[in-house]
Amino acid sequence: MSHSLVFLCPVCKAEDSIDTSKCTECGNSIKISSSVIQSVAGSWTLCAYMKWVQNSILPEQAEQILKSRLPNLPPNVTALPIRISLMAVLRQGLISSQYIGFAHLFRRHLDLPKNRQEGILLIYEDYFSFISREQVMEFKMEDLTCVTTNGHYFEFKIRKKPFFQINFLYESPLKYEILFQKLLRRFYHLQKKQIFEFQPKLRFQKPSLPAASPEIIPEKSMTPGVFQELLRWILLFKLRILLRFFIRVKVVHADLIPKSYPFIMLLNHQSIFDPFIILAFLDKRIGFLTKSTSFSNGLIRWFLRLGRAIPTTRFETDPAVIRHIQKYLECGIPVGIFPEGERCWEGEMLAIKWSVVRLLYQTRVPIVPVIMGNTFAFMPRWDHKPHRQKISLEVGAPFCLSHQNSDILEIKEWLEAHFQNILNRNKENPVTWKN
Repeated sequence: MSHSLVFLCPVCKAEDSIDTSKCTECGNSIKISSSVIQSVAGSWTLCAYMKWVQNSILPEQAEQILKSRLPNLPPNVTALPIRISLMAVLRQGLISSQYIGFAHLFRRHLDLPKNRQEGILLIYEDYFSFISREQVMEFKMEDLTCVTTNGHYFEFKIRKKPFFQINFLYESPLKYEILFQKLLRRFYHLQKKQIFEFQPKLRFQKPSLPAASPEIIPEKSMTPGVFQELLRWILLFKLRILLRFFIRVKVVHADLIPKSYPFIMLLNHQSIFDPFIILAFLDKRIGFLTKSTSFSNGLIRWFLRLGRAIPTTRFETDPAVIRHIQKYLECGIPVGIFPEGERCWEGEMLAIKWSVVRLLYQTRVPIVPVIMGNTFAFMPRWDHKPHRQKISLEVGAPFCLSHQNSDILEIKEWLEAHFQNILNRNKENPVTWKN
C-alpha cells in the first residue's frame, strides 16, 4: 500500500513507492512526521511538499510504467489510455437506508456504498473506464459533477447516478483527486471555463447568496428519551477518559460560548477525532454535520444518533441539511460545522466551501469560531494511529453575518481571513502550558 500523502518520492519522483519509510525504487529512507518530510534531498514542510506534488505529478503516466501495465489489459481494450491504475475496488451508493435523527427531529434517506467489482481504472483525456472480469464501466469527463477523497477512498459523482468510490489497494486516493482535478481543468479550459470548486460539486462561477431565513428563536420543546440521554452522557464521560490517555487539552475563552441561545460552532478540521474532542472537552450539546457514508454501519449509526449527528452528502449540494439544522436550532441544540468540508492533508486550513457560506448566511444565528490547535499532530488524515499531544481549543468571540448589501465572495474571504488571523497569531504566540 502506498503512503496516502507521500505518494511521490521526493528523491527520485517514483509514484507509490514509499513503503515503511523507504522508497522501493531508489532505496533512500523517507522520514514522515506531522510537520516535516526528511530525505537525502532535504527537509520539506508538508505544505511545501504538497505544492511540489501538485506541480510535479502529471495525468500522463511515465512511459515505462504504462508499457509494463498494458499486457494486463483485456483484449477488447483497443484505445491507448494515458494512465492505468493498479488493482482497485469500485463501490457505489446502492444501499438505501432510513435514518431517524436525534429525538426524532427529522428523518433522512441515505444512499450508502456497496462493493460492485474489483478491477483497474483506465484514464483517457475525455473519459475514464473501470474494467473488471464482470464488466466495463465507462464515464465521460463532461458527466462528472464532483471529485474528492472520502476517508481513504477516491470519490466521484456522475450526473443522475448514485455516487461512486474507488478503493485503490496499492495507490493513494489523494493522487487520483489531484490527477482528476488537473484533467478536468484541462478539459474545461478548452471550453473556456474555469473551475472554482470540485466538491461538493463542480462550480464554474461563484454562487449567489440565498434569501435569509427568519430569525430563529428556540421555542419548540424537545423530549429525548431519558434512557438515551443518560446513555449519551455516560458514553461522553467514557470518551473523555479514553482521550485523556493520548491528549492533554487546554480550553481558552470557553466563557464566550452562549449558554441559553442556539448558535453555530465553526471549526477548522484537522483530525477525525475533532468532533469527539469538542464533545468531550468543550460542549456536550453540539450536533455535528457528519458525512453520510459514516452512517454505513448500524452500530456506528446508533452512536452517531446519540451524538446528535446530522448526515450530509459530500458529493452534491444538500438542501435538506438546512432544514435539519433549523430544527436543531429551534430546539436550542447548537450545530457544529467544519467549513472546509473535509479534513486537511498537510495541517493547513483549506478554503471554506461556498455552500457553507450560503448556509451561514441563510441561518440567522450567532456564529462561534473555535480554533483547534495541534489535533493534526494527534492524528493526521494520512496516519493510522493517534499520537500523544497537547491540544488547544480557543473559542473566539461570537459574531453574526451582515445581511445588508453583502457579497458572497466578501463573506467567504472575511471568514477565511478571520480564521487565518487567529491561526497565525497562535503560531507566533502558542498556548502556554503549566506542568
